[in-house]
Amino acid sequence: MNTYGDIGNATAGWYSRRLLSHAIPVLVLERFGLTKVLPPNETKVIEFRRSQPFTPATIPLVEGVTPDGSDFGYDTVTAQVVQYGDYSGLTDVVKDTSRDQVLRDMAVRQGEQIGETREALTWAVLRNGTSVRYAGSKTARGALDKTAVLDVKLQRSCVTDLRRNKAKKFTSILAGSDKFESYAVEACYVGVSNTDIMSHVRNLKGVIDADSFVPVARYGSQRPLSPHEAGSFEEVRYILSPDLSPFKGAGAAAGDDAAKFRVTGGKFDVYPVLYLGREAFGCIPLRGKGAVRPMVLNPNVPRGGDPLGQRGTIAWKMWFACKVLNEAWMRRAETVCSI
Repeated sequence: MNTYGDIGNATAGWYSRRLLSHAIPVLVLERFGLTKVLPPNETKVIEFRRSQPFTPATIPLVEGVTPDGSDFGYDTVTAQVVQYGDYSGLTDVVKDTSRDQVLRDMAVRQGEQIGETREALTWAVLRNGTSVRYAGSKTARGALDKTAVLDVKLQRSCVTDLRRNKAKKFTSILAGSDKFESYAVEACYVGVSNTDIMSHVRNLKGVIDADSFVPVARYGSQRPLSPHEAGSFEEVRYILSPDLSPFKGAGAAAGDDAAKFRVTGGKFDVYPVLYLGREAFGCIPLRGKGAVRPMVLNPNVPRGGDPLGQRGTIAWKMWFACKVLNEAWMRRAETVCSI
């Protein structure tokens, strides 16, 4: 059964790959989550399962006595799956007379739209987690002022929390393709935020000059985690994207400092910097069969409500779910940002 409209399975496959080729480069967050493909023809609830660790065996063995042993089990976290989609109209006149390759250009823009949609949805879940530290020794988002910028102390306190909670470092990540391929990376935690804080990230510096931020250009043989990677400092590699939006006007009143900082409505914008350990969150990936479904209705094809075939549409649908799996394996630092 054809569920793609006026195009067949082969054309739909080509169009899907076209969409993905422009959607995946936009994605930053998805590559650092625990991914699970939505099984077909099942409920709208997806389960993320993680094996439970064993406790240390600190009791000495007694000769001839079999110990109780340890039970093996899984932690299960469920998430509700939701469908998203959009479409654009196309007339027979445009298709027949336009000098532009309209269908190709629509595929490019819709692919970017898919990536930005998924990024916005994932970021909305992750930036509202409960584990947070505020810059400048503040205790609330509304108190963040010009002193509350990203610094070494804030990063180290967040990383210390991750270590204390036994958050694992990333040693491999999903490759930037439409397949489930991964590649090995040097063990690290990942910091993600908006590109506006680039200057603050670059200013991270330890006690000695050698202990300072390392931009990607100086990595040598070390492979970047993402085209959006800015560089690294100590155990953290920073990924910055313009799609990871701040909390607009959520800080303290800026007053005379409004000209020097990012503000909205006279109050400081608050920038979340999310420090991630491995498997801190889970999501349905934009990869594999059925990740996104294109649907095309060509103009010049008569149908109900359009007997002359004057109108057509180019559309896409996808399923999405994102869930924080372990709050202890992620920390959100909140800062302000200078211009």
